[in-house]
Amino acid sequence: MLLLWCGPVANTAQLSRKLHTDNMEPTEIQARATIAAALIVSRAVEVPSIPTSGDWSQDTAALRLRDLTDYVYQMITTAKNR
Repeated sequence: MLLLWCGPVANTAQLSRKLHTDNMEPTEIQARATIAAALIVSRAVEVPSIPTSGDWSQDTAALRLRDLTDYVYQMITTAKNR
């Protein structure tokens, strides 16, 4: 399975730098992978292709999947002030 990380969709560039981490807990990795899979299966995003160069920064499908995965993860895990 393809795993991409990195917030509201409106301001993704700024938030993705803040949200991305190389030190994710296994439960966070599992949650993000599940969210990404659900987005793909529900056809909310297109399936990103694997770039031959290895550079994901120009793949709009991969970036959209990462951004939506981050958004959903943040909505699930962030406490909202009421």
